[in-house]
Amino acid sequence: MWPLTRHRDRRRFFGAGVWTPADLGASLALWLDADDASTITLNGSTVSQWADKSGNSRNFSQATASAQPTYSATVLGGKPALTFDGTADFMSAGDTLDVGTTSLTIMTVVKYATNNQSGIIVGKSLLGAGAGRYSLGRFLSGGSFGTGSPFNSFLVAWDASAGNLFTTVADSSTSTKIIGGEWSRAVSNGYDKVWDNGTNTATLTYAGDTNTLNSTNELWIGAYQNVSGTTPPVASSYMNGQIAEVVIAPSALSTTDRQKLEGYLAWKWSGWI
Repeated sequence: MWPLTRHRDRRRFFGAGVWTPADLGASLALWLDADDASTITLNGSTVSQWADKSGNSRNFSQATASAQPTYSATVLGGKPALTFDGTADFMSAGDTLDVGTTSLTIMTVVKYATNNQSGIIVGKSLLGAGAGRYSLGRFLSGGSFGTGSPFNSFLVAWDASAGNLFTTVADSSTSTKIIGGEWSRAVSNGYDKVWDNGTNTATLTYAGDTNTLNSTNELWIGAYQNVSGTTPPVASSYMNGQIAEVVIAPSALSTTDRQKLEGYLAWKWSGWI
């Protein structure tokens, strides 16, 4: 359930004093917004760069034209998004946004094109374990990527011991959705959560850790790196569908801030979520 009453609180998002991810302040690490055309650099109909609105200059780019996602101003019921083709498209922000000593929250607005295909939304990882890696997306049940059923939404993270925090929930939807993940490293009550349209659908608890978690993997949208940490990406990790917005915070957000973020995304994409 959404935390805000639709009619009473609509003015909080579209009237005076509109709340946006910028209000997270130092808790905003990345903000990609397809609804802001000024952040999109086009190469004809494809996108060569998607600029970060957080102020941290974590801009995503793709120099190879055949691997660039397609931009459409009306692809989500009249709203814009980047379409990833499921076979070649991905973008990189380079080696950035390490977890370090912090926790992590990711919220995205996405739409998968099919109900039987894996696909990474965003992640700093590769095919294999390693401390500090993380990715949010959908995968084939059983832990392997490929075509089949059933599929799950997931947030996967690796702690200091390279322990695999693999949190999943069944998902074969082709609707536009807010998919999120939250990784809290609090030593007394660490957890890994998946959020689906404002509902916590899966949680994995663990002991937590205070170690510095840095990796040399690149931060990508639309896929992640192969087992060697290079391109081309793992073939079945390619996203097939649309990515409209991505927000990442270097913390486990407070309930209030997470609900504000979910509410902002729900109202902004109202009618398609």
